[in-house]
Amino acid sequence: MDFDTPLLDFDTPLSTEDIKEVLSLLYPAQDKYYNLGIQLDVSVDKLQKIQADNTDQLREMLIRRLSDVKPICWNDIFVALSDVSVDKKKLASDIKKKLSQSKVYTKVNSGTIAKLFSRADF
Repeated sequence: MDFDTPLLDFDTPLSTEDIKEVLSLLYPAQDKYYNLGIQLDVSVDKLQKIQADNTDQLREMLIRRLSDVKPICWNDIFVALSDVSVDKKKLASDIKKKLSQSKVYTKVNSGTIAKLFSRADF
């Protein structure tokens, strides 16, 4: 395994545990939360309720979407941002670049780190 290459998996499902990172990276798209929600399969009913009941609609939309039983991943977000109705293709590219440059971006699930670094490696 090449340890100079970041471990990236943009297809790994995101969850509510990822909300802080997702929200901070998507903040520039807050004005497009409604169309972004539609592209991420949030129902119009939920989006209308979010619009009526919340001041931070992007956060609420992401929390509801990340809590959904049908998981989404970064690639889903990149596609949604690039849709003409959202028109944030550059933001999608910038996020992908930022995550790709981050050596620490990896999902720690199912013992991934334990499998990569056994006690014998230390």
